[in-house]
Amino acid sequence: MGAGLAGVTTAWYLARDGHEVVVLDREREVGAAATSANTGIIAASRAYPWSSGELGRAILRVDPELRVWGIQHLLLGSGRSYRRILDAKVRLVRHSQQALHELAREIGFDGLRRGVLYLYREAGALDTTRLAAALYAPGGEAFVRALGVMDRRLREQLGTAVPLVRPEAAPRHAAIDESRRVSCCPIGAELRITGGAEFAGYAMSSEPHDFAPLYDVVKQLYPGAVDYARARTRACQRPMTPETTPRFGTGKYQNLWFNIGHGHMGFTMAAGGGQITADLVAGRTPAIDLEGLRIRRH
Repeated sequence: MGAGLAGVTTAWYLARDGHEVVVLDREREVGAAATSANTGIIAASRAYPWSSGELGRAILRVDPELRVWGIQHLLLGSGRSYRRILDAKVRLVRHSQQALHELAREIGFDGLRRGVLYLYREAGALDTTRLAAALYAPGGEAFVRALGVMDRRLREQLGTAVPLVRPEAAPRHAAIDESRRVSCCPIGAELRITGGAEFAGYAMSSEPHDFAPLYDVVKQLYPGAVDYARARTRACQRPMTPETTPRFGTGKYQNLWFNIGHGHMGFTMAAGGGQITADLVAGRTPAIDLEGLRIRRH
């Protein structure tokens, strides 16, 4: 269930194992929800959890439905909890990076060669800790729940794709402005730009002025490179746990497997998450320890 990055990648691994796989989604197209406006960057070095400082203002305006989420996130944002979450996330990202390269070779994809430029505008902004790299089913059927945007969620507020006017002035590599929290990724004849996060429940609305900070960054870094008048804008949702780590395994129903909560790192963690879920469905021990990554049973 779910035809985004997590769901489709899991389906691929399950099919490779010999399972007969059916992918269900409420949207009319594959990857039409959270995956649709993903930056498209494989950012394996950004495994650090989001700190409470990054979301402080958003939490102050928290939707009542997300109040518990916000409180848990604040409590988990420092000290031993932060280190424990970081260890779990790094473990998954490293595994997923290897799985993604193996998957790319298997399907004949040759587009994972370029790196990512990280921009820090002030020396003091460089944080060295961030450099770490239908449920009853007789007959043996199993379900995987990868319905990211159906969960309680954090919305990554802004995303826009703008046509390139002067390709020579545009970035040749993906770039992340860490000081402004804005990402840019050249995709064909467009530059995809994303950034900003707020608690918004199930809302998907946005205003033109919401995108101004994104455009300002691009104007500073790549003046004259894009045609803003033809920009396509979109607000999307980023399903995320309070720890900002995904969750795998089963809960109440032993044939319902979860692969959820990839947040803003869908491209980075999809291959590892899909492989882990396929291993669990098949009764195999995953390649990495799932401590801190399992569904909590209540």
